[in-house]
Amino acid sequence: MKKSFYIMAALFAAFALCCLADDNPNSDYTVKRERVEGKCVEDYSGFEPADTLYQRGAVMVCTDWAYLNDAEFSVLYEPVRIVTFQEGKPVRALRLESGLPWMASDEALLVDLGIDTLRLPWEHLPESIDEVPVEGYKFSSYRQYFRNCKDAEWSNYAFLALLPAEHPEWLDCFMLLVLEELNEDGEGSTEETSPFAKYEQYLQLASAHSLSAATDKVLEKQREVAFDFSRSFFEGYGEDVEFWSYVKEYVVNPVWKSADGRLATYRFCFATKNGTRHGGYEDYYFTFDLQTGRIIGLQDLFTEEECEHCLTLLSRKVLDYRKQIGEFVPEELDNAPDWSCSGFFEKNLITPPLTEEYKEGRFPFPALTDEGLLFNYQLYWIGGFAQGKASFVVPYDQVKMKLKP
Repeated sequence: MKKSFYIMAALFAAFALCCLADDNPNSDYTVKRERVEGKCVEDYSGFEPADTLYQRGAVMVCTDWAYLNDAEFSVLYEPVRIVTFQEGKPVRALRLESGLPWMASDEALLVDLGIDTLRLPWEHLPESIDEVPVEGYKFSSYRQYFRNCKDAEWSNYAFLALLPAEHPEWLDCFMLLVLEELNEDGEGSTEETSPFAKYEQYLQLASAHSLSAATDKVLEKQREVAFDFSRSFFEGYGEDVEFWSYVKEYVVNPVWKSADGRLATYRFCFATKNGTRHGGYEDYYFTFDLQTGRIIGLQDLFTEEECEHCLTLLSRKVLDYRKQIGEFVPEELDNAPDWSCSGFFEKNLITPPLTEEYKEGRFPFPALTDEGLLFNYQLYWIGGFAQGKASFVVPYDQVKMKLKP
């Protein structure tokens, strides 16, 4: 995984939230939006910059303060809009989806998509990364803007996936399966509401390994969910909805691939933010055998003895983290950590596919990365909301694996 992007993204987020640009073209700018044929068309007569990322001659590129004005959220929790000024006037904006790590260099804006890094020159930023071709991969995207009354803030519901141009059908199925599980407003997958969002269907498709023609079905499902979400959102908050805006986004992209091309780790990101200054952010990592479509789990990687050794190492990291954030740690576990303590915190979570069940515990699926095995814990799994997510890496040189990355 590319640590520098996550570090730099966090640094830029913190900096953007702490200061306005020195070269603020107009601090009185506000953004106006109107919906046209399902799209949110932005009127650049108003804009409030947060931080200047690039300036040369008549061109200046800034982050949008309106997208970064909530101190409780980092850049990874909500979309980021990067606006280009030409001779002091805003002329276009690039909108980055929630959870896409980015870094600004002197020459270009870099967006980390995992296997590929987009290098976008400052002088010619697109309006969306959907427009940027990535060799061997293509974007599948859907975005629905809506507001529930005349004076309401604009909200959006978005889906973005970077997939191999010719990908197997099981990947579409698994993608929709995860999105169904993460959709807190849904009632789960049923044959009537989903084209193919059951775990058993995913396993069958993985065995068949046929090429997919189903991405449009995934997007169609997102349209249905967006419509239901908009209606339930309005019904739930009634007249008070005018004080609300809501962001709900899914992002799917590859983050690692083995040298022989057989194994690949995909990231499934889910982000929400609402007008009550509360929201959530989850990202799950799964490593797939691309030839069989199977998720790589603990028992694929280790013998039973080595698996328990790996989980003991993980448990020590989890316990140290819990002590660091002030969470209670039983004395008997602190003195002699039981490997299962890294899994008992989230036993009530749904599995599959979001967690892996091993003996008496449930764990994040181990994801192969350049540095080692990544175990990614979500909000509330081992700490409170304020602590956010927690990720732990077990280096390869500390474990003996049956399957070499």
